[in-house]
Formats: sequence, structure tokens, C-alpha cells
Amino acid sequence: MASISALLTFTAGCSNDATVSAAGDGALIVSHGRGNGGNEASIGGPLTWVGSCLGVGGTATVWPEGTEWDPEASTLTLSGGATLVLGEQVHGAGGFTSLDAIASSFGQQAADDLAECGVGEQDEVALFNVGSTVRAGSQPS
Repeated sequence: MASISALLTFTAGCSNDATVSAAGDGALIVSHGRGNGGNEASIGGPLTWVGSCLGVGGTATVWPEGTEWDPEASTLTLSGGATLVLGEQVHGAGGFTSLDAIASSFGQQAADDLAECGVGEQDEVALFNVGSTVRAGSQPS
């Protein structure tokens, strides 16, 4: 599995004091800080690998601060404390964007790192709202 070698931080132009960084040898891409509201789209599906990064339902994902990956146990711990293994369901509020929008908002290096995760120019990236709570389990109906 390829990994993102550097810890990269980008300032989000549309959020208050928010950054996005690659962490855990590139297994996670995590937002930090406080957001300026957020999107109301629902992101949900099984925890999956997208190239070298953890995603939701096969989509590369930016996780909220407090999310941690334990490579030895192969578990993802959400900020609220729930622990998941690959294939288990996760859901939360956020939105979707393109690789071009990531480059515009966070710089070309962010887009290049997401491309290492397996994101193509026509693919979407899921972004859980900065500071939001992601939950284990299926999306409510």
C-alpha cells in the first residue's frame, strides 16, 4: 500500500480556522479546527480503502478531527469513541467535491495526495463537516 510521506496542512478558505492534513502515514485525511457551518448532504456507507486512504463506500474521505486509525488493530476510532473495522457502516453530515475544487481550496499538493489515494479527475471526494460527529451504523431513513 502506498502512503503519503509528509504531513501536509492546508488552510480552508471557506471555513473559520480550519485545516486539512494527511495523517497516519496517509491512511487518514483529517480536518482540524472549527468550521463555518457545513453542508447538509448525507455521507454514508461501509468503511473502505481507497488506494492508500480510508474512505466511505469507495470514495476518498476527509474525516473530522479526532478520527484515528490504528494500523496494528486495523480499526478506525471516531471522535465520539466508536470503533469500526473495514466493511462496517459509518454516516454523517458533509458534502462532496471534485479533485479540481480540492486543488483550488487547499492547493495542488492536496489534490496530488488525494490522487495517490486513487482519486481521479472525474471522482468525488467526501468531506465530513469540520468538527462534526460521524456515527457508526447505517444512515437513518
